[in-house]
Amino acid sequence: MYALVMMVCYLNGSCENLYLGGFDTEEQCVRELKVQRIQRGGCLPLENVLDDFWQPATRAADFHRVF
Repeated sequence: MYALVMMVCYLNGSCENLYLGGFDTEEQCVRELKVQRIQRGGCLPLENVLDDFWQPATRAADFHRVF
């Protein structure tokens, strides 16, 4: 399972990651990422998000250039 996560950085410099939904496959998650036009987010394995085995956002980045 995969989680759709959006990274949000505020003007005061703090950042957080918002869980937007869970999907059975990575393809479903990526499709929803494109449908919602989320530019600063990604699809991560759900286990990593729930267990905090991932590094939270600390700065803004242009992810649309990566995908």
